[in-house]
Amino acid sequence: MTSQSISIAPVPLNERCAQNGATFDFDRIGAVECAIHRAALDAKFGYPPPGIKMEAVKTISTLGTFYNLMVHFDDAAPVATAYARRIELEPLSYWQDAGFTPPFVYDELGILVSCVHPTVASAVRAAVATLGQFPESEEFAAMRANLLTAYPHARAPTAMHPRVGDMDTDLLTRSAHLALLSRARKAIETPGELDDDVRNTLIDDIDAATTRLATCPLPWPLMVHVGSIEHEEGVNHYIAVTDQALTRQIADYCREFWFEIDDACDPSHLDDETVVREYFRQHPNEVHSTDVEHLAPEPAIAPGLLGTDKVLLLDNRHISSETDSHLLEWANIGRMEAPLFVTDTPVGWLLSDEPGCPFEELPDDLERAMTCARVAGAQHLLIGRDGMIVEGLQRYD
Repeated sequence: MTSQSISIAPVPLNERCAQNGATFDFDRIGAVECAIHRAALDAKFGYPPPGIKMEAVKTISTLGTFYNLMVHFDDAAPVATAYARRIELEPLSYWQDAGFTPPFVYDELGILVSCVHPTVASAVRAAVATLGQFPESEEFAAMRANLLTAYPHARAPTAMHPRVGDMDTDLLTRSAHLALLSRARKAIETPGELDDDVRNTLIDDIDAATTRLATCPLPWPLMVHVGSIEHEEGVNHYIAVTDQALTRQIADYCREFWFEIDDACDPSHLDDETVVREYFRQHPNEVHSTDVEHLAPEPAIAPGLLGTDKVLLLDNRHISSETDSHLLEWANIGRMEAPLFVTDTPVGWLLSDEPGCPFEELPDDLERAMTCARVAGAQHLLIGRDGMIVEGLQRYD
């Protein structure tokens, strides 16, 4: 017996796939993508005969790093050899060739835009439902039968076993997430009470919620308290989850500049509300305002706003330590004194490519990074540890 292997693309030939350095959570999504491609091959060509083994393998090439579907077969077994050669010579061109829809949607850079089917079970169930809509087609009926043979639990749930609480990767609320946790706990405590349909649905919902939480910095709507202080030097802005936390931030400012008002009281002995009230009542040139804002989550993209057509996330190894020092300086001086707008965020430096941005005044490495963002059509550049490595762009390891 001689074992041979052939490499199959991770997705149908004309479809986009996950790319290392561009796709968020590349390893997980790349492996899932290969598994769904295998399911599509099962639909088209039938379940593999004995002597066939398939696995997802990470492949590094001159074009980048991708997952491929490796097919191992015994060349002494004629049926296995014929099956392997057929899927090699007759590859799928599109997901729809097997009744599937693209499980993940990417832009031209390989950045994940949306997740349609986070699991194999979800993709297969959708394909079974799609193929079932064309009973007059012998080809579609055969592919549907192949899927049900390979994945017997993919049959659409009946009224006796309704799907409960399906999660939409683009619509997640705090209450829905809490309900999902409750369902998961019940499944752990009483696993014997779940039938296959309910169990598979729960797994899909957990995967969908995981994708949502991983790809959006704000997974559900949130009410936040915002405030501002107008003073001679400009305006300070504040944000907090509670009114008490916001008042504490504003009170810290008032205590710092308490000497500017004619009040002999020690502000450290006063509560926050009193400090804020008395400071602005007695200060002739400063005013403050507060409000409550509703923050709505963006559709699930990867990761959040990072990597969309508005923000390009770039690895911080593409800038030197000297440039990093410049960014720190620019983030802490007045806006009019810096060559470009820089904000220090929890995930890195956020830079805005504003009209008239003086690229010629920037360090060479930063100019190259900003040019990369502009070429990609991004309005902002975020430089951080989790960003993309761009081939051809100098690195400072």
